[in-house]
Amino acid sequence: MVPLNILEKYKPLLKSYPNEHVLFNEGESAKFYFQLFEGQLQMMNLSEDGKKMVQGYFGPGDSFGEPPLILPLPLHFRNVKSLCYPKMYSSTC
Repeated sequence: MVPLNILEKYKPLLKSYPNEHVLFNEGESAKFYFQLFEGQLQMMNLSEDGKKMVQGYFGPGDSFGEPPLILPLPLHFRNVKSLCYPKMYSSTC
C-alpha cells in the first residue's frame, strides 16, 4: 500500500463503484494502480465448467495493479468484481 500523502502527489482519482460491478474481465491488461479506500473487492475466475473460483478478496487499504508500475510487461487480470460498494483511488501506470 502506498501512503496516502505520497499517492496524492500523483493526483489519483477517487471513484465509487456500484455493488456487483465488474472492474476487469479475465485477460484484460492492467493500466492502473488501485488502492481500496472502503468496501470490498473479489478476484475470481470461472473454471472450464463454469464454476466460480475465488482467488482472493481485497479490503480497505489493499492495493492491486502494482506490477505495471515496476515491470515493462503487461499484466493480465482475473475477473475483479466489486462487493459492498467500494470506493478506491486509481492512478495511471
